[in-house]
Amino acid sequence: MPWPRLLLLSALLSGSALGQVTPPPGPPARSQPAPRLNIDELNAEIARQAPAYGGFFVRDGLLSVYVTSTDPAQRQAAVRELFAVQGEELRRRGFSPETVVFVPGQFNAEQLLEAKVAARGIDGWQSIDIDETRNRVVVQLRLPGMEERARAFLAEQGLAPGIVVIAPIPHGKLPEAPAFITPHQAQLKVPVLVAQGNTLPIELRVTNPTGKPLHLEHGSCAFTVEIQNVATGELVLPVPGAQICTMELRLASVPAHSTVTVDSREWNLRSPGGGVVPPGRYVVRAAFAVGARDPQFIRPPDQTFEVVAGTQETGTAQLRNVLRDGAYGIAFHTLLGEEQGQPVVFVFVPDRRAQAGVEQRLREQKLPLDRVRFRVLPPLRVPPSGQGGARLQVGSHTWRGNAQHLFELSANVTPWLAQGAWRCQPVINVVDPRSGDVVGGWPGFWMSRVPHPCSGGGRLSLSSWRGVWDERRSDGTPLHAGRYEVHAGLKVTLKTGRVVWLLAPVQELTVP
Repeated sequence: MPWPRLLLLSALLSGSALGQVTPPPGPPARSQPAPRLNIDELNAEIARQAPAYGGFFVRDGLLSVYVTSTDPAQRQAAVRELFAVQGEELRRRGFSPETVVFVPGQFNAEQLLEAKVAARGIDGWQSIDIDETRNRVVVQLRLPGMEERARAFLAEQGLAPGIVVIAPIPHGKLPEAPAFITPHQAQLKVPVLVAQGNTLPIELRVTNPTGKPLHLEHGSCAFTVEIQNVATGELVLPVPGAQICTMELRLASVPAHSTVTVDSREWNLRSPGGGVVPPGRYVVRAAFAVGARDPQFIRPPDQTFEVVAGTQETGTAQLRNVLRDGAYGIAFHTLLGEEQGQPVVFVFVPDRRAQAGVEQRLREQKLPLDRVRFRVLPPLRVPPSGQGGARLQVGSHTWRGNAQHLFELSANVTPWLAQGAWRCQPVINVVDPRSGDVVGGWPGFWMSRVPHPCSGGGRLSLSSWRGVWDERRSDGTPLHAGRYEVHAGLKVTLKTGRVVWLLAPVQELTVP
């Protein structure tokens, strides 16, 4: 998952619904087929029916299947279940059950998926994948020096020895060129002093000196930062050697003659090995990539700051470590801030229920609330009327004993592209018809407010607008049984500022 983004509240809350068409009610959601599971989930489902199945891969024209047993009956069961699920695609590629080559494996596909999920708790992971050719979960860390902590965490999870392989990578370098040539000024904003135990906020502020708006199209990993100890020359926060970024574009707009924070990062004053850096002077350097292909780079001047002695108990670092966005299944998002010269953590929640959930977690951890400031931002709601043209598919399945609902939203934005559509936000609300409250949905509380460019190809990619909801309320507690409504739409913003909602028919959803 990505670092939090600092967005303008005016951009979050602006826009009105336009149009006259009210979508008719649709059929119950459970009557529709579920969207596809990913390959790891499919393999785990196969292993639940055939426990010896460990996954498959194709190499040198051969279909190889990992199996954890030498029993012919269990091996044949693995092949049978594989072809029951993936047979159509495999046969299209020229394979049949008779052509399978068995490879002895140590772990079945369900164990691999469980290990993959558990590995997400590793601090500093860059990518986590199941390597079917190795019958292992491979974790790539962002920076060298993180391996020891990662292995210690995995040992605490009780996973089978050897099921997870740690793969560190060398650190990278800040890009130097080509420079972003559109007129602008850039500045890094960091505190002059920061005490040990606190978290350092790093903001990139861009000034537009021209009379026209400046639109910065960028990827999810556009903002790159490195921090160096001035006295020793040690890179205490190196640039990652490789970054796994979501395949999406984001937009940052700087109005004419204005200054805007276009991106931000945080640093917990710890080196990659986990130790707190000593007091002293440090310098932060940064680059921001503008454009998806052949990017140009904004390089703000370096900024120095000083780390002073402090304690973990009174700072914000422990709070930030506990309050990771969306932790405990609670809907919230955090940002560092300052109040009367003291660093504080702003916690944005959709309602008071979520706030109570966060407060309870902090009390359980015996962490002080005096450094926390709550702000309620009601969820972005799909309006009752708008344009038609969107399609919603809702399905359900059980994952690790928990019910999940899968959503796919698609819409044809070709007519609106001709009118200047440039921002598209998918929004899916699960609404309690008795109270009218939004009790769930997708994307998550904060990410639903992040704008994305509209597809230049006209029809949006289905995979770009696929999500999951787990029948839980904003505080992470299960939703009461009953009938609910699913309201879905695509919020399209034109360059003129006009907002158009492309709505899908309302669907029924039953929570047993």
